[in-house]
Amino acid sequence: MRDDLLDSVKVTDIINFVLSLRDRIRTSVEIENEMEEKAKTKGKCWYKKARDVTYEVVEQVLLLLPLIGKPLQAKFCGPYTVVKRLGEVDYLISNHDRRKAKWIVHVNLLHKFLTRPSVSQLSPVALVGSSVSVQLPLNLNQNVSAFLKQ
Repeated sequence: MRDDLLDSVKVTDIINFVLSLRDRIRTSVEIENEMEEKAKTKGKCWYKKARDVTYEVVEQVLLLLPLIGKPLQAKFCGPYTVVKRLGEVDYLISNHDRRKAKWIVHVNLLHKFLTRPSVSQLSPVALVGSSVSVQLPLNLNQNVSAFLKQ
């Protein structure tokens, strides 16, 4: 009699355990699906942001490359020239100082190269109340002189 009673209790507990396990698995799958949707939305946002940056052919860009002997560190090198746009986020870059002549590079590794104004575009400007002579670009020269007249 005692064995019969224990068998009935064990069977009931196993059934309850299986039912509760099934419910827990179902809820964990629902939570995982929600998290996956959030991750997809975030990934789409980053992908769209990467696509918004575009470079023209023959434009100068800097390329993020790992340092020699330090593979976990990187810096922008260049300037390199954009040869062709291959897709929404891929570019063909000409490397004049590397072993391979052309590389296919993702847009996230590129940065626009901005040139500094040449010396001929700079003119000396003396600030009022100061004995120091400062070199400013021509377009800033007009803004500073207008500011100092006020």
